[in-house]
Amino acid sequence: AIIGTGKNAKSDAIIGTGVDAIIGTGKNAKSDAIIGTGVDAIIGTGKTAKSDAIIGTGVDAIIGTGKNAKTDAIIGTGVDAIIGTGKQQLLALGTLDSVDTATGTMRILGKKVSTTSAERFASELAAGNQLVVAITGTLGADGGMHGASLRVVGRDYVPGTSRVVTTGRVTKVDASTGRITVGDLEIDYTDVALSATPNVGDVVAVLGTQPSNEGIVLAESIGIR
Repeated sequence: AIIGTGKNAKSDAIIGTGVDAIIGTGKNAKSDAIIGTGVDAIIGTGKTAKSDAIIGTGVDAIIGTGKNAKTDAIIGTGVDAIIGTGKQQLLALGTLDSVDTATGTMRILGKKVSTTSAERFASELAAGNQLVVAITGTLGADGGMHGASLRVVGRDYVPGTSRVVTTGRVTKVDASTGRITVGDLEIDYTDVALSATPNVGDVVAVLGTQPSNEGIVLAESIGIR
């Protein structure tokens, strides 16, 4: 069952309490859950999460700052990075900015994406639920998203604490204030050690935090392509 209470629901349900639950609280859920605290969690904080988490600081992180992150990270600067190559990638990870039920669209970190679940997302937003939503797709030469899809990966977003990710083309640079603009999103990079300042037209992937919805993102790391 997707949401089940049967004999094996504890282990087989997408939302359950067993070892196989995608969002789980069972014996081994810390390591097996997509959102957990163990070594295998996609978004994790466990012993080895630094290397195994999608957002980590080790060599295996998709967004990483470890020894070999330049070559192993999807968002990196080495031969294995895929920013701006037309491959499927993480374009945004954050909470909902707004939902327009009339047009069936929603915005996350300034990016607009179509959805058939606008009514449900609008209800979640109206109830004050802080969903964590990921957008994947390809990035066009014009900076637009193509083949974008989205999914909810959590319900515990905390402004200014939870990590956010955005990938896109730089549309504005203000080196005097240490800020760049990607689409409609303004990013402060003053705390990032960069070998070169991004230029307009560069593809960047930014990891950071956003103290307020629809506000400035405070960058922790930036990959430039």
